[in-house]
Amino acid sequence: MKNFVKKFLLIAVVIGLIFSIMNCKNNEEPQEPKSPNKIKGDTLTLTGQVQTMEPEMSGFSLNYKNFTGDLNLADINGKTGTIKKGKLSFVTEKPDAASLMEINDYVNELEVSYDSVTVSNSEAKVYLFGGFEVNDEDFTSLVYSDINLNFLSLAATAETVSYIWADRAVRITGNEKKIIEDNVTITNKKLDVSLKPGWNPLYAKAKGTMGFNGSFSVTNTLYVQNLKLRWVLYSKDILDELPDYPIFNLLEVVKTASAR
Repeated sequence: MKNFVKKFLLIAVVIGLIFSIMNCKNNEEPQEPKSPNKIKGDTLTLTGQVQTMEPEMSGFSLNYKNFTGDLNLADINGKTGTIKKGKLSFVTEKPDAASLMEINDYVNELEVSYDSVTVSNSEAKVYLFGGFEVNDEDFTSLVYSDINLNFLSLAATAETVSYIWADRAVRITGNEKKIIEDNVTITNKKLDVSLKPGWNPLYAKAKGTMGFNGSFSVTNTLYVQNLKLRWVLYSKDILDELPDYPIFNLLEVVKTASAR
């Protein structure tokens, strides 16, 4: 389990990408503060305070602290983001034609997690952005996310916002699917997402609970919303810092399920 999740964090720039072209309209959409990240047609502006995350073992929780340093980020769509004194600054526009992907390539991935997946226009092309690779010896990635634990209720949540650029309007639908692997049950809710031309925000939430028998249950819900989360720097050794307690094992399950 830990080796798989480590691989997941090392490529955290793809968090939510498989799910990022989905939206669950049958669930009540979350009413939370809007993100400081701005979308205006083909222009995507990403800003905000960067934070680090570390486990607090005595209270079985996670602590977020403001990052105050400088970092260079890997190029995205030909643009380079920067972190100066803990603040992210990044602006990108219409992706180059050579970097676009066929929508059917992503639909094929969705068929693993959803039943009867359909797309309204198979000629559509998209560009997905889920986070930054970080050029640093201590950190691997910067992702717009929020991960929390509730020890009393034995629950954990992992939220992400990713962004997808579409060259035309396109709708993707699919039926709910339940996946059972060993002691983990993952339920991916029915999806129905309509993308507009240009950039679109895509919010994904994985909520997990742990049974007293050691089983785990995770439900994934998705919305087209630009919610306010956190710009979190993930360190190379974050999983090594997690103690081998059931509540942290649940966190690993939820994080992994949120990227399926």
